[in-house]
Amino acid sequence: MSSEVIAFIGGGNMATSLIGGLVSTGYDSKKLVVFEPNEAQANKLKTNYNIILAKSGSEAITGTEESKAADIVLFAVKPQIIKEVATGVAAAIQKVNPLVISICAGIRTVDLSRWCNCPELSIVRVMPNTPALLQQGATGMFPNAYVNPKQKESATAILSSFSKSSYWVDKEELIDVVTGLSGSGPAYFFLMCEALSEAAQKLGLPKEAADGLAAQTCYGSGAMLLKGDEDAATLRKKVTSPNGTTYAALQSFEKDNFNEICFKAVEAATLRGKEMGEVFGQQ
Repeated sequence: MSSEVIAFIGGGNMATSLIGGLVSTGYDSKKLVVFEPNEAQANKLKTNYNIILAKSGSEAITGTEESKAADIVLFAVKPQIIKEVATGVAAAIQKVNPLVISICAGIRTVDLSRWCNCPELSIVRVMPNTPALLQQGATGMFPNAYVNPKQKESATAILSSFSKSSYWVDKEELIDVVTGLSGSGPAYFFLMCEALSEAAQKLGLPKEAADGLAAQTCYGSGAMLLKGDEDAATLRKKVTSPNGTTYAALQSFEKDNFNEICFKAVEAATLRGKEMGEVFGQQ
């Protein structure tokens, strides 16, 4: 993988996380080419990571004075502008025929291929999440029919630089489920931490203690899950003594149909992701 040139179209937070993750794992920064129209952000990336800056998306793909043509092109722009960006670099994509990785939420591979006017373009559609900013991301990945085993291996290695957990799905519509689970998931945990802290404060605990205890409880519980020895259901049962304090809390959750609340939340985010793909695809 170290010999592959990666062209980043967009240099915002998620791209910065991926670049930082790659460099921290020993990837040659001179194999990373970035087109970022915000000059201040572009210069920050160059200063922090010693990457190569391109004057345009097309130049990032076809090569600069310092870099050869890209083996991999990574789209890291807002879904609202991806059509404009993709059509703008379509000629460069056609010339180079790289592996394309898209982290644009809701954008379907068939639409990206169409905008690039390249029907047999190899595309990996990716849904990361914001903990990637700390190299603690969870990522879902879907390869279209033109991605070969070597390209799939490269995509896995690249995305592992900012994800602790990466999973391939075999149907593109499942990326929308990944969006509903882990893509939007950090917000669910932040909301729960807010609610737990507020509850403790109402019961008399100082805000600093309530916030800190709620946050560390979520972090520590997640660490126990990631250790992998036992699943969530087993760990929950182990911490729940019959008729104890945890049992009382879980009974309250059950009474309010907590599982159904979670299902509806994930379902709503999944359906919205599907709607976004349809809307952006029709533009």
